[in-house]
Amino acid sequence: MSTMRIVSAAAGSRSSLLCLLALSLVFLLGTTATADLINPGDLLVTVGSVGMSGDAGVIAVDPKTGKQTIVSMNDNLLQPQAIIVGANGNIYVADQLASNGGAIIRIDPMTGKQTVVSKDDNFSNGPLGMALDADGNLIVGDSGARKILRIDPQTGKQTVITMTDFNPLGLRVGPSGDIVVADAIDKEIIRIDPKTGKQTVISQGNMLTAGLADVAIEANGDILASDSGSKSIIRIDPIFNIQTNVSQGGKLLGPLGLTVGMGSIFVADFQDISMGPSQVVKIDPTNGDQTVIAMGENIFNARGITIAPVPEPGTGPLAVTAAVGLALLWWRRARRTRGARTTPAAQRRTASGGDRFDTN
Repeated sequence: MSTMRIVSAAAGSRSSLLCLLALSLVFLLGTTATADLINPGDLLVTVGSVGMSGDAGVIAVDPKTGKQTIVSMNDNLLQPQAIIVGANGNIYVADQLASNGGAIIRIDPMTGKQTVVSKDDNFSNGPLGMALDADGNLIVGDSGARKILRIDPQTGKQTVITMTDFNPLGLRVGPSGDIVVADAIDKEIIRIDPKTGKQTVISQGNMLTAGLADVAIEANGDILASDSGSKSIIRIDPIFNIQTNVSQGGKLLGPLGLTVGMGSIFVADFQDISMGPSQVVKIDPTNGDQTVIAMGENIFNARGITIAPVPEPGTGPLAVTAAVGLALLWWRRARRTRGARTTPAAQRRTASGGDRFDTN
């Protein structure tokens, strides 16, 4: 009778294992299925006008098909500028006019729900540029207040890194942690030490005009700058201060937001709504070839752009499910091994009437 109960328990354990694996798969795949607003690799674009209604929002654009999906609009958003994805997967938008002076707004990527993370204090109608540092903090440039700020994405606490004598626009955090900022007034690209606030001019003038808008950093450390004045994307060697024209004119209307990834340069190409729709343009970083991915529909007054992260191999939901399954199988085997080692003792306890299994 004891043997039958042990076999039954083993079968039940196996069934529980399979059930748990199935449930974990359903849960993980279900979680992925609910995040249908945004897919990995989508381009997230801030727009000042969704359609012709004068609304403001965030649009996801499929870089292959150009399909547009409204992620979130209106509510707190009035004039969204820079956009990034935080370490926790949330979307953060720097809005120049929100909360009567500018604010950082967090957007849930699954629901589109908006939450004001930080406002007032050091903002002065000018949070335009924003990036993420290695610790997950938001680095924000406020053009109105002429300040570079560090913001805790959880609490919204603002810390002034440095005051500037220029109006900071687009910015990025480099591999070493330095902050790279675009200064349109002086036609400069400036490096800022995040610890001391020391400011150093990397490049000035030449191809850079008063239309300088945003910056991005390539894998090799070169800096890309968007310039709406010359309708161009410019590459800058930060060591030797060599400027190279990557792409100019052609399909570009007024390049503002800039991001790099997936082997391409992506541009939020601005055109005032009175002149027509804005567009999202892909540029080949090697030869400057331009491809318009999306135009119009929801893309009006486009300003900021970023890429929804693509999971590293072995970190997606199926990989997690497999890891859970392997862990459970290991646990099951370990239990079975321990049970086999104690079988003689268990048998002796059974013979003496001390078997812990119910034999009635």
